[in-house]
Amino acid sequence: MLVLDPKLDIVFKLMLTQEPALLVDMLQGVLGRNVSTPTVLNPGILGAQVRNKQVGLDLRVALDDGSRADLEMQRRVPDNLAARLVYYGTRDYSDQLVRGDDYGRLTPTSVIAWLGQPMFRDLRRLHSVFELRERHTHKLFSDHLAFHIVQLPYLRHSPVPSTESSCYDAQVTRWARFLCARRSLGEEDEMMS
Repeated sequence: MLVLDPKLDIVFKLMLTQEPALLVDMLQGVLGRNVSTPTVLNPGILGAQVRNKQVGLDLRVALDDGSRADLEMQRRVPDNLAARLVYYGTRDYSDQLVRGDDYGRLTPTSVIAWLGQPMFRDLRRLHSVFELRERHTHKLFSDHLAFHIVQLPYLRHSPVPSTESSCYDAQVTRWARFLCARRSLGEEDEMMS
């Protein structure tokens, strides 16, 4: 039986848009909080556009508390990925307003990137969160932009969830295990190199 690889960006997007409970579970784990009824802002993928580089396979969602998330799956990490993730996050953040709107209407945006290769080889963590902070004191400047980087190759470096770890950490670990699972019986996991 042929099994689709959930690390393919189109499979990743279809899986999360066709099964809302999966999207909720993934968002809760990565964001570390309760999430209910997210609204997918870009659900469509037209069949003829799948091979078109201009088609957006990231998944943009609005959450029930007004905040937003942009989910991305990358099997390989191109040199410009950090710039692209900043662009996605700031694009989503700025799209919340039109000229003349009150800045008080802005809500936090989180970029969630599941990566099949390490982006930071010196940061051997499964799930890292980057925020806007002061360089010396680490005081948070704003909670309105966060980048969740999930480096799947570092799943093996992630502690096995225990009763002391949060249920959210356990959810991220389960998702990483699912995404890293072998595609068929007997096939070695190509991801863990």
